[in-house]
Amino acid sequence: MDPARYAELSRGGELRSALEGALAAKAAGLRVKINAVAIEGAESELDAVGAWAAAQGFGFQTIARYRLDEEKRDGGSYDRPPPCSGCDRLRLLADGTLRPCLHSGLAFPVDFADLEGSIRRAVLAKPHRGQSCEDLVPAQIGG
Repeated sequence: MDPARYAELSRGGELRSALEGALAAKAAGLRVKINAVAIEGAESELDAVGAWAAAQGFGFQTIARYRLDEEKRDGGSYDRPPPCSGCDRLRLLADGTLRPCLHSGLAFPVDFADLEGSIRRAVLAKPHRGQSCEDLVPAQIGG
């Protein structure tokens, strides 16, 4: 909630604009959820962001900072990503592939003539534990 810190982390963004955008979405009738990435050594800042979100009636979620090209680590008291043992997610990417695990290189093209089969293939290939993903960066998955 510190404008200088926000500008540093967002590479020049303005906190005021981000907060005004969230409030405008609320005013338009949209449900708003604030995602906050926990950076090592700055976890205390999450409390201020969470308090602001709660005061606005917004949802709030903490996300552990991680890299896709490093081994998946579980732990911490964050909402996302879920521990591998509890993950039941698939990710549909804009390129038309299903990813059963973001911490793997597994990708399955969606067959639009057989959507159920496409989903089944991805679910059956889901690893028990993610390792690392060398072929994507977070911007390619919406992160």
